[in-house]
Amino acid sequence: MAIVEKQYESFKIEQQEDNIAIISLNRGDMANAFLTKFPEDLYSVLAEIADSSEIKAIILKAEGKIFSAGAHFDVMKATDTPYKAKKYLNSLNKAVKKMYDMPQPIIAVVDGAAAGGGANLALSCDFIFASEKAKFIFPFVNLGLMPDTGGLWTLTRLAGVMRTKEIAMRGLTLNAQEAMTYGLVTRIVPSESLFEEAMSMAKEIADKPKFVISTIKNICNKISEMTHEDYCQIEEGIMSVMFFTKDHEEGLNAFLEKRKANFQGEE
Repeated sequence: MAIVEKQYESFKIEQQEDNIAIISLNRGDMANAFLTKFPEDLYSVLAEIADSSEIKAIILKAEGKIFSAGAHFDVMKATDTPYKAKKYLNSLNKAVKKMYDMPQPIIAVVDGAAAGGGANLALSCDFIFASEKAKFIFPFVNLGLMPDTGGLWTLTRLAGVMRTKEIAMRGLTLNAQEAMTYGLVTRIVPSESLFEEAMSMAKEIADKPKFVISTIKNICNKISEMTHEDYCQIEEGIMSVMFFTKDHEEGLNAFLEKRKANFQGEE
């Protein structure tokens, strides 16, 4: 199923020829903030991509100087009751959970400030390519709040409990190098070649066997919940199937014939 290029309230989506979908936050005039329909629209797009047999990788990027400022002030003002606040947060968390659960890996391209929920949105991706201009801002405590958009959960998995406490309790702003040191960034790339480097990785992943890529993502995202015994049982079950896939046969033949494998995503 092909993904049709479409414009939404807070972003647009397009499909590249190389089986890659690009989601672009394109409200630079509003600091790419999350508007009212952002969570619902994002979830719908991700669900469509997850069901696509053609899309093998996703790039999440932003137009303008700011990656995202998180929830727009007007949205926060409109959530004027605990019920409305919970409903919006639930919708936002549903979209973020979909990012974790879907089979395709997501590469975030951060070429400026990612603040609040915007930072946590980027951190919910599988990889982050950041330029030297990137900043990850966690201002929640200074607003009398704890991180939203799954922030504490995501930070703890990436940076560890002690680092997360420091980031959240102090309301830190991390530059690209600090974020790399804390384990939040995959690679720091010069701004002028940032998108090209991310696209290069997306194409590389898209060339790999889809079943294997989705399995690696799924297991890595859940491995902290497993015992070693749990993992080994899962590994044995899945590997015993992978040994008999057409993609494994193609990979093995390509290795023996000293050529590049042509994976078809056939299980």
